[in-house]
Parts: sequence; C-alpha cells; structure tokens
Amino acid sequence: MMNYLKIEKYWFLILSVVFCSFSSLAKEYKEPVINSIFGTAFSGFSSGIDVDGISETHCLNEKVTFTFETKGVNLNYVWSTETASGQVLNLSPADTSGMYSYTFTSAGNYIVKLTVTDTDNCSKTFKKEIIAIDCAAENSCTKDNLNTPVIKAIFATLVNKLISLPEATIVKGYTCDELNALAFYIKDQNPGIYNFVHNKQKGFVAFSFTDRPNYDIKIATNGNQIVDFTLDKYKSSEILTHLTTTVASGVTSFVNRINFCSDLYCVNHIAFVLDESGSISPAQAAKVRKQLKKYVQQQADDNDKLQSNIYVSITGMSDSDSYTRTDNLAAARLSNNDPATLQRFNRWIDKYRQRSGEGISASSDYWKTALDVTLNATMKPKIVVMITDGCQTNNVEALRDQTMARFSNSKSTLFTNTDKPHLYVAGIANGYYVDGGLTNTALPRNEDPNYVPEVTAGSTESRVAPVLRTSLKYLLSFGETEYPRDKIDDFRYDFYGHENFDLLGTFENEAFFSDYLKLSEFSCGLPTDKNYCTDCLSFQPVPEKEYLLSAWVKEEMAIQVKSYENAVINVVFFNNVNTNDVRYKIGSQSFVAKGDIIDGWQRVTSKFLIPAGTKTIGIELENKSSGVPVYFDDIRIHPLDGSVKTFVYDAETFKLMSELDENNYASFYEYDNEGGLVRIKKETAKGVKTIQETRSGTIINN
Repeated sequence: MMNYLKIEKYWFLILSVVFCSFSSLAKEYKEPVINSIFGTAFSGFSSGIDVDGISETHCLNEKVTFTFETKGVNLNYVWSTETASGQVLNLSPADTSGMYSYTFTSAGNYIVKLTVTDTDNCSKTFKKEIIAIDCAAENSCTKDNLNTPVIKAIFATLVNKLISLPEATIVKGYTCDELNALAFYIKDQNPGIYNFVHNKQKGFVAFSFTDRPNYDIKIATNGNQIVDFTLDKYKSSEILTHLTTTVASGVTSFVNRINFCSDLYCVNHIAFVLDESGSISPAQAAKVRKQLKKYVQQQADDNDKLQSNIYVSITGMSDSDSYTRTDNLAAARLSNNDPATLQRFNRWIDKYRQRSGEGISASSDYWKTALDVTLNATMKPKIVVMITDGCQTNNVEALRDQTMARFSNSKSTLFTNTDKPHLYVAGIANGYYVDGGLTNTALPRNEDPNYVPEVTAGSTESRVAPVLRTSLKYLLSFGETEYPRDKIDDFRYDFYGHENFDLLGTFENEAFFSDYLKLSEFSCGLPTDKNYCTDCLSFQPVPEKEYLLSAWVKEEMAIQVKSYENAVINVVFFNNVNTNDVRYKIGSQSFVAKGDIIDGWQRVTSKFLIPAGTKTIGIELENKSSGVPVYFDDIRIHPLDGSVKTFVYDAETFKLMSELDENNYASFYEYDNEGGLVRIKKETAKGVKTIQETRSGTIINN
C-alpha cells in the first residue's frame, strides 16, 4: 500500500506497507502531516496530536468551530461530540470539508472527536477535552486583580518585540529582557521561545515556552503589533484560555501557562541611610557618591527591563537625635521613564557631604532620627543599608531600645511584629561608635571624629567604642557570646567593616550595591554580567575550553603506600559570582594523585573542560581521612594547549629557591652563607638528583 501523503520535513515520499490501524512506521511519518494543524477557530487541536490531560474552556451557548488542515488530499472527516461518560450528543456525516461546529448548552466536560480516513480506508482519530462553563455566572479572576493590566502589558511588550525581529534570529530557546520580565509569571521554569512562527499572510504569531509540540501562545496580529484582547474568560495558568480580540480576525487567539492573576513580582523598598559627618573626607565622599549614582541608574534600568517594582529612598543623618531633616527622599520607583525622579535622586547624591543648614553640620552622624524616618515610612523597607564611619547619640538606650530593636536582626524582644526590616551596615570598621552607658563629661576633642571649632561638644555623651562590631553588638542587643555577622557580599548578614570607602569607587565594583542586593534576594534580576576576575593579570579561564590542573600532595602515614587516596582536589563550577549558594553550582570534577611517590610527594595531573555558562571556579582541597594529615602544594591551572613555569623566592633574601617546569617538576637552588649558588637539584620520576654542584673558596694570606 502506498502512503501518498507528502512529508514536508523530509523532502521525499515515504513508501511503506501500512495497516489501517497505522503501523509504527506509518505513524512515524504520516501522523506529522495529519496532525499538522488541528484547529484555527479554537486552539484545542492546534498542537496536532492527541491531547492528554490538556483541556480547553468555552462558554455555554457559544458556537465553537473546529478545523483541520493538511496537505493530504481525498480525505474524509467524521466529527462527533460526546459527554465525558461516552454518550454521543452529535455525530456529523462524513464529508471532505475538514470543518465542524458545535454549541455547548449545558455546563460540564465533553470530548470532541475527529476521525480522518484516506482512500485506502486507513484512519486516525483525534480527540480533545472541552470544559463548558456558564460565563455569565462566573467571574474571571482578572476582573478583580489590579495587577492583571500590568502583566498583560508585559506580555504584549514581549510579543510585539518578537514580531519586530527577523524570524531567523529567534532560534530555539531564544531569550531577551522582555521575556525575563514575563518569566516570573510563566508556569515553566527557565522559559525560552520555541517553535516560533510569525505568519504574516494569515496574520498571527505563535510560540511555546519550552520545546513542546503544543503552542502556548497564538494571537492575531494587525500589522507589526498584536491585536488588543480581553481576558474575561481567563481562569488560571493550568488551562488554555481562548481570547476575545477587539479587532475582528479569522485567527483563533489563545494563551496558556501564564498567570495573569498573580501578585506583582518583586515589590520591595530598599532604604539608604547616609552619614554626612565631617569625618568623611571629600575623597571618600566622592567614592560614596559614585557608588550611589551608579546604583540609582542600575535600579532604574532593572525596573524597566524586568518590570520589577523596587522602590528606593535616601535619608540623611542629622546632628542630633531630635531633628528630622526636610530634604529626605521618600520611597520612589526608579525608572528611565520618570526622568524627574531620577534627577531628584541624583541631585541629592551630588550634594552629599556638601550641604549645610538647620540640623545638618559636620556632626551629622546621629543614627536615631534617620533610622526612625526610614522605619516609619509609609512603605516599610525590606532592607535598610546604612553607610557610616561613626555614630553619636544623646540617648544611647533609646537608640538601642526604640530604634535598633525594630530591625529583624536585633536580638531585642521589645518588638514582636514579624514584618521587621533588615539592617545592613556598610561602615568603617575602626571609628568612633557608641557602646552603651552615659558619661557626664563632654567627649574629648581628640576622640571626636567630627571636631570643628564652631561645634560645641555635648554635655552628655555615650561611651565610645572604637570598633563597629562592638557597637553593633550592644545596639542590636546581642548576648554575651554572640556577635554580629560580618560579610561583604551578602547583605543578609549584619555589617561589613570597611577600612575606607575606596572599594565603592572602583570600576570593578561599580555595581557593588546593585549586585549584592540581588544576590542577597532583596532586589531582583541577575548580577551585572562583567569580568568578575578583577585581580587577574593575563590569565582568565574561558568556558567550553580545556585546561590542565597539576599539583603535589603528601600524606603523613605510618605505613608505606603505593598511592595516596585521601588527598582530593575538587574543581567546582558556578554560573554566578556568588559561590556560597548551592543553587548556582553547575558541576564539579575531582582529581587524585597518580604515578610514583617522590620524596613523600605524589603528583596530581589531569585535564578538565569548563562547562558553558561558568562565571566562577572554586577549588576545594579535601581530606577524605579523619586522622591522616594531608598537604597540598604547587597547585597550577593552565590551558591544555599551553605551558607554564613557576618560581619560588625566599621571602627575606628574594633569592630564587626553586623553579617548576612545564610538568610541575622542581629544580632546587641552594646557596652558601655568602649567598653564592653551590648546588642545583632536580626533581625527577626516580627521585631528587643533584645535577650541579660548585665549590669556591678564598685564599687567606699569612
């Protein structure tokens, strides 16, 4: 029997003996044509396969039209509608039109079937579950969800972006900023664009979010834009939803796997509280200004790209516990579409440490009022980032119990609410801070970091602490044996003690706040895609290339062994700069020693491939034994098609002590008391051998 259907995918005709039930061979090649496009008036059969567990919802008393498209000819179609229990409600006579309509009059579950038969009397049956509901009696969740218009706009922005691109550029798995913005509302993890079709002749665009045969999206177009549509029939991301378009179209539009009734993604308030005291030098203030301005712009860019809703506020410290400044910036969503707000933030930052007025002076490092303003903000912050080099207060106990106790990382039990913001202090480690207890004498001028002649010292001052950690221990009510946690790259900790603010002004750290707020999950999006290897000179490993690792290991064992088995070198690969979170680990390889043991040391040497997407490589030195001491030495990594030599120098005399060749074998240099070279030894596979020895002396005249 000849299979006459043309298979577009393979560009030839398939000849095979076919049973009428469709043999496995015929099924492999014939069904893709029969299943090509099943339904334009509604999307139930657009996948072109029997649908298992994927239903579609339609309203009662609504005429639903089904169509079948194929390049095969002389086919007969028989359509039917059945109840879920199998009762036939409607059976069409055989015809060749490939079209069928039915109106559901009772709510419930139904099955629409189509049997396609060719001239050889071979047939195939397709089926689709339909859920009929009383749309007049049910309200879509989109009608009451204030976020639906926002999510709908994000969706429309993505589809219109795809329409604007040449179709050939949208390869399997294509991603873009617009998709990243919608990804938070898509049911699939790590969605991409697959099976993309932009049919300009018929006027529609279609695609799926993973490499599945079903389209997730099909929507009519009008020129270079999608038509507007309503979501009145939308129920959930679990079922495909038929869209009502506002422009008449012969295309059936539908969406699937998008949560249009979600809360908005990433709505947080990030508050900055800034010390403006005179002890911050103009050079250091410039570093802070540079970092803050960069952060403001990066957050505006992120909000626009991801349609996230990160609000930012800036509050300056006063020169007393009681004065509240009037120039503080309340929480605002930063966006390039709101240049006035961006300008307001940038003007404030430009004047940082250069303004004066009532309550603002060289002593503007009183924490209390600034933190109180932030804590009492209408939009409660998720995190407060405080930049400071010291602290003053008129009432240290009030600062601790009325203000600091309101943060989530305080150990105080005075406030029991569960929505406390977190405090992270980016401060100078060694400065003048408060540490409990009050004295009745003025702070000595030689201990006052904000000393200026015209500022009168207070008569009641808190006891001074020279270390930020000590002050935070008291102010956050830590116990006797507890201490605040110090970490530079995780703002979920309590603080980081900087030596100065130089780090905030360097090129490689210009995204310091932006990146670490994201990695600490207070903000949204991915860290800046930049060169994380800021201290690399010429060697920077490249993903998807091979490298060679070599090292020497030694185990202190009481017995002689042929090979060391406890010393292991693990090379771990991360797709993020943050190596503390296992979610970013994408692979690892382990290496052990092989070959001869030479003077107690055995060499590790092996090649490895860096996986695609790697941004950070970690090296872990593992001792698999619980009691045998293990040593590692001369660890080297270099490209597989290259070589490397390394040198070891004496730390005091700076003389060359050893040289390791391209195979990581060492040559040792020994000197006499006068510094002259007397002996050269070479490490070989058979042990260390002397290859050069020199003797010299001086004649002593009587």
